[in-house]
Amino acid sequence: MELAQERMSLKEEIKVLLNELTNEINQRVSATINKTEEMGKLRDAIVQLLNDQKLLREKITDLEGPLGAQPPAGAPPRSTVVRFLKFNVKEQILRAVWKKPIYIQEKRIFFDHNYAENIQLKRREYAPVKKALKENAIRFQTPMAKMRVHFDSGMVIYSSAEEAALDLRRHFYRYLQV
Repeated sequence: MELAQERMSLKEEIKVLLNELTNEINQRVSATINKTEEMGKLRDAIVQLLNDQKLLREKITDLEGPLGAQPPAGAPPRSTVVRFLKFNVKEQILRAVWKKPIYIQEKRIFFDHNYAENIQLKRREYAPVKKALKENAIRFQTPMAKMRVHFDSGMVIYSSAEEAALDLRRHFYRYLQV
């Protein structure tokens, strides 16, 4: 009888130990899976950073390299970036050339701030709105990627060309054809 009880006790002990071992194995497997998932996310982030770095290096190479071939006849000339030591000197020059255009060989030379490419694209979107405002002698400014329109009632700031066009159509349709 004692032997049977010992055997039962031993079986119970083995079951408890096996359950503990199974739980520990499951915890370690779960931890390993979590670490593997984290490493996968880290790998994805590193791949994205490397791709971004490659694009930035290509852009730097383009910017630092010599200007390309001569533009074809009739094409606009390439841009030239001029850096000024003093901000106020740059602003004075820009104000002066914006008031009185400069021509070389009967072609107008344009002067503007050196905006990043994405800002330039966003500013181009305002072109139809700017045209309508100019035609109606309504004062405006486009600092960076926003537009300020100065009305008699006050200034309104728009964050996008679509927003500006919709608002101007809605409120000033009789004046503007945007």
